[in-house]
Amino acid sequence: MTEAPPRRRHDELDGLLGALDGIPVIVHDRYLTVVGATRLARAVSPFFREGVNLARAAFLDDSVVESQTAWPEFAEHVAATLRVELDRHDADPEFRRLVGELSARSRAFARAFADDSGRQRPSGSWVFGADSPEPFTLAFHRLELPDAGDTVLVWRPDGPAAERALAAIAQTLPR
Repeated sequence: MTEAPPRRRHDELDGLLGALDGIPVIVHDRYLTVVGATRLARAVSPFFREGVNLARAAFLDDSVVESQTAWPEFAEHVAATLRVELDRHDADPEFRRLVGELSARSRAFARAFADDSGRQRPSGSWVFGADSPEPFTLAFHRLELPDAGDTVLVWRPDGPAAERALAAIAQTLPR
């Protein structure tokens, strides 16, 4: 009997995201770089695209600061997540480069990263579409994929306005 070749991480990720395509889901690696997203997630936010580093976006992209009504809490969460990951992978030079870059380019990051009272949250909510006539709130749940070291963020509408907004966004996606 021959063994099937091991499945690549990307194949597994594509299968997971394909099964969840009707809801906003993103997967990020330990550096907070998006490695996969459902079509609905990509339509919800331009930052939910493969290759976008969520930490860089949170602290170096002015549009994130302007669009996030609860930006201080958002920034605290992102910095806390990086602190947790750095503690887990302290010998990883890529983490040191990322934290060094963010510290040098963003005083807000340096403050948030140094303040270890902030905590990474397993769930929470953020406002999307702040520049639209009807902003909406999505709640998230963090799920860690231990073998891959990735994190899945599953988003759900937080109230009727968010349900309507997601339905409208989904209507615009090509079939």
